[in-house]
Amino acid sequence: MTAPVPPEVSDLCTAVRRGRVEDLPGLLKALTDAQRRACLPELRARRKELRTARPDNFRDCVRATLIAGAACNPGAAAAAAWLSTIDRVFGKPWEPLFDVLADRGREWLGDLAQRLAGRDAVAEASYELVAGLVRMSGCAVPTSDAFVRGWVHETATPAGPLADRLRADEFTPVLLPRLFDVAEVGAEINWMEHWWAARRPELVWSTALAELAATGFVERDMLVARCVSRLVRGTETPSMARGYLAILAGLDLSADEMADRTGDWVHLVADSPLLVVVDRAQEMLRRLWEGDRLPVQSLAEATRAVLFRTEKKPVRAHFVLLGKALARDRSGAETLLPAVAEGFSSAETDIQDRALKLVARHLDAVSQRARTELAEAATALTGDLRARADKLFGAPLTPTGPDSEDYQEALPAAVEPRRLAPAPEGVDELAMDVVLLFRAYELEAEQDGFGVSGAVLERVLDGLVRHAHRDWVELAEALRPAVRDIFGLHNPFTAVRGNPHPLTVVVSTLLGELPPHLLLSAPEERRRARRCPFDALDIYEWVLLARMWEVALRMSKNTPTPFLLSTPTFETGELEPAELVARLREYQRLGLPVGTVDFEQALLRVRIDESAQQAAEDLGSPEGRRLVEWLRSGGIPQPPEGEHVLITLPEPPAHKSHRQPAMLTSNAGLPALAEHFGEPFRYLAPPLTPALDNSQCHHSLPWNVPVWLGTLPGHRETLAAHLLGPIGQAVPGEIPGSGRCLPALAEAPGPAGPATHLVVAYGLGARGVKDRVGAVDALLMLAATGALDAGRFGKDIAELICRGLLKATRVSDALRTAADGGAHATTFAVLAAALPVLLADPKAGRGAGAFLAVAAECAERCRPVAEIPHLEEIAARRGSAQLVLEARRLLAALKASQP
Repeated sequence: MTAPVPPEVSDLCTAVRRGRVEDLPGLLKALTDAQRRACLPELRARRKELRTARPDNFRDCVRATLIAGAACNPGAAAAAAWLSTIDRVFGKPWEPLFDVLADRGREWLGDLAQRLAGRDAVAEASYELVAGLVRMSGCAVPTSDAFVRGWVHETATPAGPLADRLRADEFTPVLLPRLFDVAEVGAEINWMEHWWAARRPELVWSTALAELAATGFVERDMLVARCVSRLVRGTETPSMARGYLAILAGLDLSADEMADRTGDWVHLVADSPLLVVVDRAQEMLRRLWEGDRLPVQSLAEATRAVLFRTEKKPVRAHFVLLGKALARDRSGAETLLPAVAEGFSSAETDIQDRALKLVARHLDAVSQRARTELAEAATALTGDLRARADKLFGAPLTPTGPDSEDYQEALPAAVEPRRLAPAPEGVDELAMDVVLLFRAYELEAEQDGFGVSGAVLERVLDGLVRHAHRDWVELAEALRPAVRDIFGLHNPFTAVRGNPHPLTVVVSTLLGELPPHLLLSAPEERRRARRCPFDALDIYEWVLLARMWEVALRMSKNTPTPFLLSTPTFETGELEPAELVARLREYQRLGLPVGTVDFEQALLRVRIDESAQQAAEDLGSPEGRRLVEWLRSGGIPQPPEGEHVLITLPEPPAHKSHRQPAMLTSNAGLPALAEHFGEPFRYLAPPLTPALDNSQCHHSLPWNVPVWLGTLPGHRETLAAHLLGPIGQAVPGEIPGSGRCLPALAEAPGPAGPATHLVVAYGLGARGVKDRVGAVDALLMLAATGALDAGRFGKDIAELICRGLLKATRVSDALRTAADGGAHATTFAVLAAALPVLLADPKAGRGAGAFLAVAAECAERCRPVAEIPHLEEIAARRGSAQLVLEARRLLAALKASQP
C-alpha cells in the first residue's frame, strides 16, 4: 500500500487527484523541500493509476500530476525523467508548469532544459516546454535533432511572414545552420512548399531564407554551402531532398556560385540515389554549359559516371547535353568521345547504341590516337552493334571478354543435411541461448524478417526440457535474471493469448508465472480467437503452439519429461527411426506417459526406413506398434503432381487493389493426416482450395517459414502451396517482406513441384530489393540441387506478367542478378521459356525488351543452342527501340552459337 501522506501536504495531493491545476502554484510554493519529497509516493501512485483509469477530467488529472511531480522532484535528472512521460494529452498552456518551477535556480532550470532536449519525444512534441525553460534559465540553446525539428514545427504556423518570425526569434542564429544537418527537416520544408508556395509564398522557407540572405541577416554563402553539402551527403527520401532543393531554387544561384560548385554537381549526377537530385544537378550542368562556364574535363567526368546509372532518364538527358556540346564546339571531341565510349561496356544495348551513334557522328574530329582508343573500347559492343562498329572503324575488331568455350556455370553448393547440435550442457549457457532466441525474433520482426532457423528453436526447447527434468530450481534461477526484460514472459494472459514467440508459454511456466488453468484453457481460447476453417498458415503456427502448450502443461503438472520424442536428428527437421525407437524404449523403461502431440510430430518427422521396423516391434507398446504401421505404410506419400495442384490464373484485374494471386486446388490433400492423426495435425489434411488457402488468408506475411518447414519435413511442396496465397497477395499489393522466406524453402528437402516454382516466381517480382534477392537465392538453390524445372518456371513468370500480377522490370532485374552471379545458363533456360509467351503478347512489349537484354547477355556468355519464336520477326523491325535492339543482339548471339 502507498505510505500515508503527511497532513501538511494533503491539500496538494487532493488538488492533484481532482485535477485542479490552477491551485497547484500556490499550494506548492507553501511547501518546503522535505514536504515536497514526501508527496512523491502519492504522486507516483496517482501516475500509475492514470495509466489505466480514465476519469472525466483525465486531461486535467494528467497535467496536475506532471506539474506537481516536476516541482516535487529535487534533482533536475529526476524531474526530467518525470516529465519524459509528457505527450500530447498534456495540452497547452505551459504557464502553470513554468510558474511552479520559477523558484528553482537558473542552473537547475538549464540542466532540466538540456536533459529534456536530449529526449526526442519531449524535445519535438513539447518544444514550447523546452524552449520556455531555456529562456527562463538563459542556458545555451540546445541543438539536438529533436529540438531542431520542434523549432521547425513551431515556426511553421501561418501567423505572418516566416522571415519576420525568424528575425524575431533569438534561437535562429544557432538553429538555422542545423536546419541542414537534420535530414527529416527537409520533408517538413517540402510540405510547406507544397501547401503554401502558390497561395502564400511568404510562409515558406525558400522565400524566407532568400529574403534573410538578401538583407544580410543570414550569410548567403553559408546557406548555399550547407544546402549543397546536405544534398551531397544524401537524404533518405525524395521528399526530404525536395525541401533542400526548394531552398536552393529560392536562392537562385548566380553563374559564379554554380561554377564554384561544379564538382558537387558532377558528384550528384554520378552518385545520388535520388532522381530528383540528379535532375537538378543535370540542370545546373546544363546552365553552366549554356553560359560557357562548364569545363570540358568536368563534362567528361560526369559522362563517365552517368552512363553507368541504372535509370534511363538521366542517361538520355546527358546524351542530349553531349550532342549539343559537340555540335556547338567539336574541339572537345578529343576529350569527350573517350568518355562516351565507356558506354560501349554498358549492360544496356540502348546506351551502347546511343554512344556508338555519337562517336560515329564526331569521329572525324579526333586524332588517330583517340581513334585507336575508341576502336579498342568498341570491342565490348555486342551483336548488331559490333558489326556497325567494324564498318565504322574499317576493320573487324578483336573481341574481348571471357572465352565462351571456357564458360562454367557458377551455382551455390547444395546444402548437406547436418545433425542437430546437442542441447547446451550448462544452465547459464542455455539461459543465454534463450535470450538470444527471443532477441532474434524481436530483431527479425523489426526488420520484416522471417524468424530464426527451426534447428535453433528445437535445440533450445530440447535443452529446456532436459534441464527442467534434472533441476527445475537451478534452471529457473538461471533464467529469471536473464529474461527479466523480455516482453510477455511475466504477463500470463499475454503469454497464452497474444505473444508471437513460441517459447513464451514454456519459459513462463518454468518461472512460475503461468498457472495450469490458463494453460488448459489456452487452446480453446486460441480456437475462438481464430476463424474456422483455419487459415492455411495459421495451422502451422497452431501445431507449433500446441507442442509448446503440451510441454508447458506437463511441466506445470510435474509430469517427468526427460526429453522430447520429436526433437529432430537433422537440422532439416528429419528424425532417424532408430533414434525414435531408443527414446520410446527409455520412456517405457521409466514408465513415463508419451505426449500425444509430441509423438505425432515425431511420426511426421521420422525417416521411412524398413530396417527399423523390427526394433519398433520389439517395444511391444502401443506407440511401438503405431510406429511399425507408419513405417510400413511409407508415411505421408508425395501426391502425384497431376493430382496435387492445379494452377488456375484469374483474369487480369480491373484495378491493382483487386489483384488476386494464382490459386491452387487439390484433388487429394493429405488424407493420411485425417485418418491417423488428431489435433492439430488433422487441419493440414483437407484439400487446398482457393476459399481456404488464398482468398480467406489473413496472414500478412509467412514470417516463420524456417520453423514451419520442420512440421512436415520432406514435403516442401505442401508448404509452398500454403505460402502461395499470402505471397501472391503481398507481391501485387507491393507489401514488403514477401521473398526473404524463400531461400529456406529452396534448401528444404523434398520434391519441388508447381507450387514451389510459382511461389519463387512471385518472389522475383517483389518490390523490395531484399525480397528479390531472397527469391534469386531460392532460384539458384533449386538449380544447384537439380530441382528447378526451368521451362515451367519461365512459363509461370511470363503468365504472371501477362496477367498483370508481376512487373516485368522487377523480374528482369532479379534475373539479371542471378546471371551476374554466374548462373548464365540457368537464367537463359528460364528466359528461353518465358520469351515466347512475352513476345506473343503485345501488352508485354516494354517488359519483353528488358528480358531480351538479359537473355542476350546470357547467350553471349554461355553460347546456348536455342530457337525462340517471334524473335526474328521483331529483330527485322525498323527503329532503335530497346525491344528491337535487344532482339537483334540476342539473335546474333544465338546464330553465333550454332554449330
